[in-house]
Amino acid sequence: MVTGVQDIYYSVTDTAKAKRFYTEVLGMALLFEHEHWIALDCHGVRVGLHPEDKPINRGDTCWSSKIPTATSSN
Repeated sequence: MVTGVQDIYYSVTDTAKAKRFYTEVLGMALLFEHEHWIALDCHGVRVGLHPEDKPINRGDTCWSSKIPTATSSN
């Protein structure tokens, strides 16, 4: 069962400009930054910004879901 969104990823053309927009305008917290990836927190959902020259596999946006870990009843 899907219980929520865990991550959302976007390809961006200007990582510095995108980082300023997401942190200063939208108020997201910067989690970490690397040349291939910027991670932000949006109330528990991780937002990833990828430079367009190192794009996500397909499309401009993708997301992953939260799924509870299965536990054994033994």
